[in-house]
Amino acid sequence: MIKLIKLHSNYLLNKRVLFVILLLTTIFLICLFFSSGISTSKFEKQMYLYEYKYDYKNSGFIMIKFTQIILSILLFSYCFDKNQDQYIPFILTRGISKEKYFISKVLTAWIVISIYWSLLIILFYIFGNICLSIKTMNISRLLLIYLLSMLYGMYSLIFVLLINTSMISVLMILSFWISEVLVGSSEILDIILPSIQNGEFKYGCEYVIILITLIFLLNTYIYTSRQLV
Repeated sequence: MIKLIKLHSNYLLNKRVLFVILLLTTIFLICLFFSSGISTSKFEKQMYLYEYKYDYKNSGFIMIKFTQIILSILLFSYCFDKNQDQYIPFILTRGISKEKYFISKVLTAWIVISIYWSLLIILFYIFGNICLSIKTMNISRLLLIYLLSMLYGMYSLIFVLLINTSMISVLMILSFWISEVLVGSSEILDIILPSIQNGEFKYGCEYVIILITLIFLLNTYIYTSRQLV
């Protein structure tokens, strides 16, 4: 399994993916820079320190959520795009099953997304600590973002496997934005596309974990049952 993960990572982390990661990280850093109040005077920050800390934490939460989920959607869509999945016949000739190939590839994407999630949190903490002396973070809310990114990654994977193009990621990103705009306005939307409301999921973390698991099993079935092109 470890050798498969290394192989997948060599194919996945190419120049195109690294450029997207760099672009998202750069935008994230620029947003952190402005929300940290680094451009304001020291006197003003001291006068309104509580307000600056509050705004920084809330805006940082939003920035991490959008950055993390967009990367997850793009990564899973790209990972199983037909042009990125052409080496599977070579793997199968070595006696490795399609199930093992698929699971190891999903695990590779999960590892990359998990590392990136950790990087965003570290950058968020460093900026907050240096500029606003922020010492604590709401880890539970950040874990919710991680679960949400996994869910959207699984959703994007379904459409990629069915439609066979990574361009479907655009539709998934639009779906995410729509769910954020309409948060709490529809029971059906909350069931299909859970969102974070007041620091929690409406139906709890357990529901989201079950949903991720079910969609993963569905993806596994779709991938392993389809014919190789």
